[in-house]
Amino acid sequence: MKAIWCGILLILFMAVDASAASFEYAARQCKEKMQKNPPNVEIVYSYGSLKLDNTKTTEEIEKIFKQTHQTVEAQKINGLTTLSPYAQLESSIQAEIVNNRVCYYPKDIRIHVGYKPVVYIASDVSKRGCRFILTVRHEQTHLDIGHLSLQLFAQRLKQEFGQILADVGPVIKARAEEVPINQMSEQMNQTYHNRLKILFDDFVQKLLTENARIDTEENYRKESDLCKD
Repeated sequence: MKAIWCGILLILFMAVDASAASFEYAARQCKEKMQKNPPNVEIVYSYGSLKLDNTKTTEEIEKIFKQTHQTVEAQKINGLTTLSPYAQLESSIQAEIVNNRVCYYPKDIRIHVGYKPVVYIASDVSKRGCRFILTVRHEQTHLDIGHLSLQLFAQRLKQEFGQILADVGPVIKARAEEVPINQMSEQMNQTYHNRLKILFDDFVQKLLTENARIDTEENYRKESDLCKD
């Protein structure tokens, strides 16, 4: 009886080993397919359509400013630029049968990044005065920082996202575990989105840091002293 049980166990172990080897072979084949047919990665970036808001008073703009600049004690805010950065990702997935298993890998990746910019200029600032010109110049500097930062971020995405795709790799499943391609597309899209979010959060933090360089009490005082109107 003992010999029979040993024989059964031996057969089971051999079956498990063969199955694991078969899976590893299919996984290698799946990875090679992705390497031979690398996904097309397209980065689409947009500065957005600039909206100029001249309807709010200095006091109303200061309230908006304090919501995002809680640590800065501003003297007087006549203008404000909000960029509202965003990032969105779309992907399409290819599915093929490899060694009687299903191989899923990305075919196209499109990443949209950009802004929805709004520039506020206080309605109680004379459009013919020095303070208006100074305010417009200050907000233009914020827009320039935003433009350069977005270009650099788009370049970084193009360089790094290929490595992210390689790290995530393809997905291999047994035929019994096969899922609809749209469902797998959603799962893989979420994985890519999570990796994108790490880069995007870093981009936003750097953008805030760069803009904070000119949003200081000292700089506000210097700019204020340039105008007497």
